Amino acid sequence: MKRQKYEEQLQQLQAGLCEVQESAKADRLRVFERNVVESGLVLITIWLEVGNKEQERRFEARIDDPLRQWKLSAMDLPSRAKWYEYSRARDAMFDATDTELAPWHVVRSDDKRRARLNVIAFLLKLIPHHKITREKIKLPRRSQKHAYDDEATLSGRKFVPERY
Repeated sequence: MKRQKYEEQLQQLQAGLCEVQESAKADRLRVFERNVVESGLVLITIWLEVGNKEQERRFEARIDDPLRQWKLSAMDLPSRAKWYEYSRARDAMFDATDTELAPWHVVRSDDKRRARLNVIAFLLKLIPHHKITREKIKLPRRSQKHAYDDEATLSGRKFVPERY
């Protein structure tokens, strides 16, 4: 499901256009989530929580780097000024939609790499599985027949610059 539905809910809440309990979108989300779970599917809702300092750093990097400016949406900069309103709207959304059928799982995501790895590990723990026994694998030694300095032959070749 697209996160856009939750983002729209937050924007309405933040703008004061509705309360979570009154929101037709929130009602539709709860009904949808209940239908998904009752149909036998596993619904996992994950919230990536970015801290204030990290969000500021990311926005400044996007502003300063023309290659990242495409990441800035029309809502990003105005929403930055309303940090606490969005945080309160997030809290209200959690209160209204964090249910036993579809609980929210919050991931601290200031460090994107760690956040991704934590989400992957978390999801894998939720998926029922059994250990598969496999034959032990042994890495064979490289044959020295026809050996030569294969790294030296790359000298002078055109390499892609290593930026990362």
